[in-house]
Amino acid sequence: MESQSEAIVKGIIRRLVGDEAARFEFKIEPSSERADWFHVQSRRGEIQIAASSSVAAARAAYTYLKVGCQAQVNWSGQHLPRPLCHPQVFEVEVRARTRYRHYYNMCTCSYSTAFWDWPRWERELDWMALHGINMPLSLAGQDVVWRRLWRSYRLPEQSISNFLCGPAFQSFRIGGNLNGHGGPPPESWIEGQAELQKKILKRQLELGMTPVVSGFSGFVPVDFDEYVRGAKVTTGPGWNGFEPTRFVDVQEPLFAEIGSRYIHEYRREYGEGIHHYLCDTFNELDPQYPDSTKYGDLRNAGKAVIEGITQGDPDGIWVMQGWMFYYARNYWGKPEVEALLDALPAGRVIVLDLATYECPVWKEHPSMTAKGWITNTLHNYGQNTALYGNLRGYAEAIEDAVTSPDRGNLVGTGLTMEGIDQNPVLYELMADRMWSPVEPSVESWLMDYANQRVTWNSDATNAHRDAYRRAWEGIHETIYGEFEYKSPRWRMRPSADASAPSPSLVRSARQIVADLLIALEGVDLSQGDLWERDLVDFTKHWLSLVADSVLPAAIKGIHDAREAFFDALERMDQILSCRSEHRLSTWLDAARTWGATEAEKNLMEYGARMQVTTWDRKGILNDYAGKDWSGLIAEFYIPRWRFYFAACDRGETPDMQKWELDWTSNAVLSRID
Repeated sequence: MESQSEAIVKGIIRRLVGDEAARFEFKIEPSSERADWFHVQSRRGEIQIAASSSVAAARAAYTYLKVGCQAQVNWSGQHLPRPLCHPQVFEVEVRARTRYRHYYNMCTCSYSTAFWDWPRWERELDWMALHGINMPLSLAGQDVVWRRLWRSYRLPEQSISNFLCGPAFQSFRIGGNLNGHGGPPPESWIEGQAELQKKILKRQLELGMTPVVSGFSGFVPVDFDEYVRGAKVTTGPGWNGFEPTRFVDVQEPLFAEIGSRYIHEYRREYGEGIHHYLCDTFNELDPQYPDSTKYGDLRNAGKAVIEGITQGDPDGIWVMQGWMFYYARNYWGKPEVEALLDALPAGRVIVLDLATYECPVWKEHPSMTAKGWITNTLHNYGQNTALYGNLRGYAEAIEDAVTSPDRGNLVGTGLTMEGIDQNPVLYELMADRMWSPVEPSVESWLMDYANQRVTWNSDATNAHRDAYRRAWEGIHETIYGEFEYKSPRWRMRPSADASAPSPSLVRSARQIVADLLIALEGVDLSQGDLWERDLVDFTKHWLSLVADSVLPAAIKGIHDAREAFFDALERMDQILSCRSEHRLSTWLDAARTWGATEAEKNLMEYGARMQVTTWDRKGILNDYAGKDWSGLIAEFYIPRWRFYFAACDRGETPDMQKWELDWTSNAVLSRID
């Protein structure tokens, strides 16, 4: 009889391939080994899979589909040839390289998942399982717990409302950076997210995943000490120009008490299958301890967090983002990191080395590697949608960590992008590198990846295939080589400061698009939609370079350059509209679904607009989370440049911040206020 674990995997495959799922037979064989494994064997299209867990079984099925059937599944599209061409003989045995395959950055729950519904979450959970993820951050549904916690301390509702952030900024309240920004969230959001989180956690636990949920990092409502007698609360330094948040003194028993009470409330709401808690006490906020007591204070801070966790859950484990050890490396030297970590009990803390490619913190801090750590790929900030990424460099970074004799207690590999659904090639590569088959070179892996995205027509010629190969070779040499092109200048606030990209780079990008168009004449366009995603993405990349190449002349007032600049942006907007994930309307419509009344819908939309443009009402993080999105280009970026050019032509200094805030506000703010 099929077990529950086997049935849950069968459901994923059925949603993916329909009736073809009947060909798959799963046998889950849990083992005492810490690393997952799977074995796939196929004879004449009947696929037998044995695996150590449900996630490993799903990964096994995906390995068969990718390698055997030339299929691929990405965040917003897939290529599943119909009918599937099953190999006569297929057999592979694979073992994961570490115990955990971690997924998500704290910021992802704002930049990507903020407004998802259950169907979108179910698709994401399927993606996780197919790619072998078994340790996802799971941060939805917190507000109902925070509200109940603060009510237990008899805080007034206004204090609680001022503490909770809007959906598009929740990540930054979790990290103690903000209070109340974009909020307070309406009741429809708080209750709806709680019900959604119950479904998410249920599915993750059914799959045998180890979800990481939020814990208490020390931050409290700003007026907490006015209502809790004797509470000793300090004021932080303030984050990026925002109002400072407040923090319970680590010497106070109250710190651990609140942490314990939070976990009790969390487990009361979501069940007792959770044991990993994300707590970031110093996320981009340097500790404000005097030099004379600094090391003792840091030890006490670590003890306070872990005591709160273990008092609330005797099996609780602290998961800490090690971002601060990179971001504030001038503060966090070896003595400071040792002071924070050394007093923590063995096996009770896991540090996420968040950006191993950019800065391998693990090489500098043996106290971190001794405790338990995960090497991660942090490739994206603010869900920036520009195409870039050194594939070889990222692959080498994970190899370095996994194979190093100095890796210490390495317990996992992970993906910690701030936002998903950008540069899918990089994440497919890194998910593959979390497992341990014979590793191909990045060049040969990339061609396999490219071929898994298309089905050739019977009349496809060598010319079509050669053009496809040339396109991907060009893509690798430029976009995904050592050159890392990030934020395009046209998408940043207008000013007189602009430089043009290399003409050879623009020509290369144009040639990639030309080769793709030749290749697609030989592709069966009815088989999946990944070919369309590639054509849209790489055409967008070329037009973005074109816009930047003429921008310096456009700023100088040259008429032809301005026409060429706006023509490139208008064409980009039209092309991006072909894909729902590249439309501003998709983001805004999803936001509005979380409001129960028109006023609540407007509030949700306002926060969504603010995040991808001004980020806040002061423009402090202006354009940080900017996107190459249809609608945003036509309605925001193009009019913003026209406003700038017109003001400059009149000899005036344009007030860009006022224009941006007016754009963000005018559509909905009057209806909110």
